Amino acid sequence: MRQLGGCDPARHSRKVGPSGPSSRSPDFSFRLMGPVDGHHNQCRFRWELGPRGSDAPVVGFDVAVVGDGTIQTVLGFLDRVPAG
Repeated sequence: MRQLGGCDPARHSRKVGPSGPSSRSPDFSFRLMGPVDGHHNQCRFRWELGPRGSDAPVVGFDVAVVGDGTIQTVLGFLDRVPAG
């Protein structure tokens, strides 16, 4: 996975871990969709969350702000979520 402008989506994906959506569905995985877009200390990337080997029911994108080598802020946007 490519790191761009100090933003590493693999590092961000760990934040989706135990306290995030994947804790409610442990068979789900966080997957990066396409390239990471970056400008100075900000990056944007699309992702999906779903069962391994199947279409993902949850799709979104995040904008992360990096400072001092760590992710300082994440703004998440959900493009597709299951009904109910």
